Amino acid sequence: MIGTTTTYYVSIHNGTCESTRTPVVAAIDNVQAAITQVDNMLSASNGTSYQWFLFGKPIANATSQTLEINLYEMAIYTVEVTQGNCKSLSKEFIYLITATEKENAKIKLYPNPVIEELTIETPTNLNHSISIVDMMGRERIAFSGSGKQIISLKDLQAGSYVLLLQSAQSKSYFKIVKQ
Repeated sequence: MIGTTTTYYVSIHNGTCESTRTPVVAAIDNVQAAITQVDNMLSASNGTSYQWFLFGKPIANATSQTLEINLYEMAIYTVEVTQGNCKSLSKEFIYLITATEKENAKIKLYPNPVIEELTIETPTNLNHSISIVDMMGRERIAFSGSGKQIISLKDLQAGSYVLLLQSAQSKSYFKIVKQ
């Protein structure tokens, strides 16, 4: 196995004579895909071609080194970077947005981390749809209501989830941790 660019010499031998040795360079196209974020732009590490993915599925026409994202939507991104004959898929880049402090002041979630039951308190005059989504983007729990509600999370595996709280006027995201 070649780990770096190496020069080999090739010749032909017919049993009595050997040809002139010719140098052959074996070059490794090394690529390590990574994602960085500046404001609403994701950037991939250097390569010759790119394919961006959203929740594991290719994004149509997302084949440049940068990707503009929606700062108001939770998402999981990856990018495949190609350099020569080598391809590398980045680690997942999980983008979470939380509500602003002003909006959060009217909403309470506790306890967080949660063991079995999560309490959500919202304004009683405003009906919300509530979704709990796992880190792969799959909706695990969905319901609607207002005021104080207690949700059983005992059937969810331990890990991080996103709670989406949506009304006609706003959309808020909260990270919750199930122990």
